[in-house]
Amino acid sequence: MTTTKAALTVMLMIGGATPALAQYGGGSSAPQPIQEPTPRREAAQQPAAQQPSGQPQRQYNLSRAERVALQPALAAATASDWATATTALAAAEPQVRGNDAKYLVGQIRLRIGIGTQNRAVQSQAVDELLASGAAQPSELRALYDDCVRRADAAIDQALARDGLDAPSAEPSSKDGPFSLRWILLHMIEEYARHNGHADLIRESIDGMTGE
Repeated sequence: MTTTKAALTVMLMIGGATPALAQYGGGSSAPQPIQEPTPRREAAQQPAAQQPSGQPQRQYNLSRAERVALQPALAAATASDWATATTALAAAEPQVRGNDAKYLVGQIRLRIGIGTQNRAVQSQAVDELLASGAAQPSELRALYDDCVRRADAAIDQALARDGLDAPSAEPSSKDGPFSLRWILLHMIEEYARHNGHADLIRESIDGMTGE
């Protein structure tokens, strides 16, 4: 198993690039310790905390139960104790409810995937970061690029094995497996539909239309 370049890019963006990068074998700094929530009025009077890279440290909106549950996994990941981090993260997940907590689960799992050079774990982590709804706009492109690279790799493997008639891993509820040909055509159709939706939103903002 290896580490994808996109996963490293995501880790750098969500963890903050630091000179300690090399000590993690290609990852970046560990997720920041979970802090007690700061009242908004008090926070407004305090300067923003800085990560080692000089970027403002992200504040997470966690319940007390989420914070207590995730702290052991975070501590183990910071110590590069991947086995303990994996076990602690599994134990913490039943307590995770909010978007920020779900994002932290993905962030910790990505650290584990990079530390163990396990692509399957990295892929799961990227999917969790996207699904959490708490990823920052600056992270979304790297997360999307990672999904594209994984899809391209899966397509290449299927084509090499069975060509466009390669069957899907998961069958249809009615007609058996999908073919790779059907999947690719369906994806073109879906992209065209959603790009059209995005264009309608843009037109509603500035009124400009294409030719």
